[in-house]
Amino acid sequence: MAIEKIQDDSFDLVIMDIRMPNVTGLEALDAIKTLRPEIPVVMMTAYWSGQIADEARKKGAFDYLPKPFDFDELRQTIERAVAR
Repeated sequence: MAIEKIQDDSFDLVIMDIRMPNVTGLEALDAIKTLRPEIPVVMMTAYWSGQIADEARKKGAFDYLPKPFDFDELRQTIERAVAR
Protein backbone atom coordinates (compact mmCIF):
# COMPACT_ATOMS: atom_id res chain seq x y z
CA MET A 1 0.00 0.00 0.00
CA ALA A 2 1.21 3.52 -0.75
CA ILE A 3 1.00 4.67 2.87
CA GLU A 4 3.41 1.91 3.90
CA LYS A 5 5.82 2.98 1.14
CA ILE A 6 5.83 6.53 2.55
CA GLN A 7 7.22 5.18 5.83
CA ASP A 8 10.13 3.35 4.22
CA ASP A 9 11.09 5.24 1.07
CA SER A 10 12.01 8.80 0.15
CA PHE A 11 9.60 10.73 -2.08
CA ASP A 12 9.70 14.29 -3.40
CA LEU A 13 5.98 14.40 -4.17
CA VAL A 14 2.80 12.33 -3.98
CA ILE A 15 0.05 12.64 -6.59
CA MET A 16 -3.11 10.73 -5.77
CA ASP A 17 -6.79 10.52 -6.51
CA ILE A 18 -9.54 11.29 -4.02
CA ARG A 19 -11.31 8.02 -4.90
CA MET A 20 -9.25 4.90 -4.29
CA PRO A 21 -9.99 1.35 -3.20
CA ASN A 22 -9.68 0.51 0.51
CA VAL A 23 -9.10 4.09 1.72
CA THR A 24 -10.27 7.53 0.64
CA GLY A 25 -7.80 10.07 -0.63
CA LEU A 26 -8.51 12.27 2.38
CA GLU A 27 -7.74 9.38 4.74
CA ALA A 28 -4.53 8.66 2.85
CA LEU A 29 -3.64 12.38 2.96
CA ASP A 30 -4.07 12.37 6.74
CA ALA A 31 -1.80 9.33 7.05
CA ILE A 32 0.87 10.77 4.74
CA LYS A 33 0.89 14.13 6.53
CA THR A 34 1.17 12.35 9.88
CA LEU A 35 4.08 10.19 8.73
CA ARG A 36 5.91 12.66 6.46
CA PRO A 37 4.48 16.18 6.71
CA GLU A 38 7.25 17.60 4.49
CA ILE A 39 6.10 15.70 1.38
CA PRO A 40 3.84 17.81 -0.85
CA VAL A 41 0.66 15.99 -1.87
CA VAL A 42 -1.30 16.89 -5.00
CA MET A 43 -4.85 15.55 -5.01
CA MET A 44 -6.89 14.98 -8.15
CA THR A 45 -10.38 13.81 -8.97
CA ALA A 46 -12.96 13.52 -11.71
CA TYR A 47 -15.61 14.28 -9.07
CA TRP A 48 -14.87 17.94 -8.39
CA SER A 49 -16.22 19.42 -5.20
CA GLY A 50 -15.19 22.76 -3.79
CA GLN A 51 -15.95 21.43 -0.31
CA ILE A 52 -13.61 18.45 -0.75
CA ALA A 53 -10.93 20.69 -2.28
CA ASP A 54 -11.13 22.98 0.75
CA GLU A 55 -10.97 20.01 3.12
CA ALA A 56 -7.95 18.58 1.27
CA ARG A 57 -6.11 21.90 1.51
CA LYS A 58 -6.96 22.22 5.22
CA LYS A 59 -5.52 18.74 5.75
CA GLY A 60 -2.29 19.82 4.06
CA ALA A 61 -2.68 19.04 0.36
CA PHE A 62 -0.40 21.24 -1.74
CA ASP A 63 -2.99 21.52 -4.50
CA TYR A 64 -6.16 19.91 -5.84
CA LEU A 65 -6.68 19.37 -9.57
CA PRO A 66 -9.96 18.39 -11.24
CA LYS A 67 -9.80 15.79 -14.01
CA PRO A 68 -9.40 15.91 -16.86
CA PHE A 69 -6.51 18.22 -16.10
CA ASP A 70 -4.30 20.06 -18.47
CA PHE A 71 -0.83 18.46 -18.50
CA ASP A 72 0.85 21.87 -18.54
CA GLU A 73 -1.09 22.77 -15.40
CA LEU A 74 -0.04 19.47 -13.81
CA ARG A 75 3.60 20.08 -14.76
CA GLN A 76 3.49 23.60 -13.31
CA THR A 77 1.89 22.29 -10.12
CA ILE A 78 4.61 19.65 -9.77
CA GLU A 79 7.35 22.22 -10.35
CA ARG A 80 5.87 24.53 -7.70
CA ALA A 81 5.49 21.68 -5.23
CA VAL A 82 9.04 20.37 -5.47
CA ALA A 83 10.56 23.88 -5.55
CA ARG A 84 9.08 24.92 -2.21
